[in-house]
Amino acid sequence: MSSMVTEDSNMSTSNSSNSKKRSRSTRKKRNKNPSSSTTHSSLSVTTKIVSAEAEVAAAAAAAAKIITTTTTTASSTIKKYNKKKPRLSKSEKRIRKQEAQKLLDDDNNGQNNNQKQKQQKQKQKQDVMTTKIDRILKCADQSLFTGSVIIDNDNDNDNDITNGDDDERTTRTTNKTEATIQIVSGCDWNRSKERRLPTMTPTMTLLSMGGRMTMTRSRIMRSTAATTTTTTIRVKPLIILDINGILCHRIRKRHQTQQNNKLRSPIGMVAGTPVIPRTDLKEFFNYLGQHFCLAIWTSAKRKTVKKLLDLLLIQKSNNSNNNNNNNSNNIQNKFLFVWCQNECIKKVIAKDPNNSTRKKSTREDNKKSSDDDDDDKNNNEVDCDGAAGDCDNNNNNNKDYDPSSIIYEKHLSKVFKAFPLWSTNNTLLVDDSPEKCPVAISNCIHPPPIHGGQHNNKASHSIERNNGLLHTTPVHLLSDEGNEQRQAQFFQKLVNFWNNQPHASTVSSSSMEEDEISATTTTTTNTGYYQFLQENADGHMGWRRHGDLAINKTS
Repeated sequence: MSSMVTEDSNMSTSNSSNSKKRSRSTRKKRNKNPSSSTTHSSLSVTTKIVSAEAEVAAAAAAAAKIITTTTTTASSTIKKYNKKKPRLSKSEKRIRKQEAQKLLDDDNNGQNNNQKQKQQKQKQKQDVMTTKIDRILKCADQSLFTGSVIIDNDNDNDNDITNGDDDERTTRTTNKTEATIQIVSGCDWNRSKERRLPTMTPTMTLLSMGGRMTMTRSRIMRSTAATTTTTTIRVKPLIILDINGILCHRIRKRHQTQQNNKLRSPIGMVAGTPVIPRTDLKEFFNYLGQHFCLAIWTSAKRKTVKKLLDLLLIQKSNNSNNNNNNNSNNIQNKFLFVWCQNECIKKVIAKDPNNSTRKKSTREDNKKSSDDDDDDKNNNEVDCDGAAGDCDNNNNNNKDYDPSSIIYEKHLSKVFKAFPLWSTNNTLLVDDSPEKCPVAISNCIHPPPIHGGQHNNKASHSIERNNGLLHTTPVHLLSDEGNEQRQAQFFQKLVNFWNNQPHASTVSSSSMEEDEISATTTTTTNTGYYQFLQENADGHMGWRRHGDLAINKTS
């Protein structure tokens, strides 16, 4: 047994020795031939690269197969669709082509229209600016006859425009023409500075205030001359007078039973009613005409207005010398305008169901205020009477309205639109009926009406003028003379105000926007004017403050 173990151990020993010999021989061979190991490693790398390329090629083949399959499916689907889609006729193809062309043209037209709209807006804006300034200049030119307007031209750059052809002018660089108007309101201007505008169209007047432009407007707009024109227009403040209650008293038959005091003698009859003028009518017109621009606005009919003015301003002066007669005629010819019922706004108001007669006035101290109406029959117009506009309706065509429910309102915005030189900054409406003046109420005063009473009580008359009681006498006890004296004192203060505080406003073609041309605006920049009215016209003169009016009192 032991011998067998010994043999096995000998065999293992011999095997191990043989393996060691073989490994030694192998190392020797490798040392003798080193390129054999390198070749072996390069072969392994090459094998890996080949296998990777094979994998990439297989993936590419798979992707190509998928693409081919998808393309085949899509083409087969298109073929199926084309087989199902009907073939268009030539007319249908032509119609579709026309529709496509129309859409393309609409897109192009839309772009062109946008450009045209922009150009039109710019042109409209320029026209708006030009129209505003043209209206002011035209109003100034047409108002010179009143003696209340003075025009001064001051050109910052007065360049002559050279003559040339239109084509040559078109190729030149155009410069903007600047037009600026300054309106200065005040009394007693220096009459030596008066200058009349050139007799041209409004647009030409705008562009030729100091130059020698006798071309068409298109040439002027293409001109190379850069003209800056500044025009100063000096105007007197505008006083708009009512007739009945302010200039005179008309005796109504239906009111005679209510008049306890004796009336003065009338100077004539108009529309069947006796007319009694105010006692200081001539002095009143002479003073106001000297310092203000005057106008007449009444709710009477036009033919009645003419008769009233002829009676008050002409026949009254027949008792005086010829010079006074001429002065009266001059005053009547210098009114800026004479408006009547046609320029008023007719308004129907609800009648008080608890009272058969409508309230006559909104003034607590003005119990009998009558309007400039007439009692003519056979007339299609309706005339108003009373401070609230009671009407005598003798026309059968006006059966739809109760005469006592109609009132004729005077909207100052119509004056500002027709005469843009005047605005809330320099206008005052004198009317004894507050309810007839709902627009720009802070530019209206409402003194007690002239009632035509004859003042025979000298003691009472002296009491009114002594110890300052003139300003505290109740209206219903105040004579026409006392009422007129209070009005005269107010207008004297008003003249002093305008002489001491003239007001200037500027309109420029470069800075004016569209919303500035609104003639109906009732905003003002002359807060000093309203402050004066608040301090001097509140009370007897019946001034009212608008709710939105802001007045800054000076210390």
